[in-house]
Amino acid sequence: MSDEVEMGSLVTPSWLAEHLADPDLVVLDVRVTLTGHGPIGDHVELETRFADLPPGRIITYCGGGIAASAAAFTMLRAGVEDVAVYTA
Repeated sequence: MSDEVEMGSLVTPSWLAEHLADPDLVVLDVRVTLTGHGPIGDHVELETRFADLPPGRIITYCGGGIAASAAAFTMLRAGVEDVAVYTA
């Protein structure tokens, strides 16, 4: 299995576990109803300005995948180049 993740693709739990220590990996909790930190990453509102996102490969996640997919899609359309969605 390749370490590469295609832009806009899905990331599996096994891939994330293997790459979680990567310093260029940014895992974003995009659940809109939470505050503070999510279980595996930093919480970010969907309205966050993309310029404020940390550099690196961005993996979005949420409770069921809808918000994560929407956030990744929005980021890709806005020109954020390296975005994928975590899926359990």
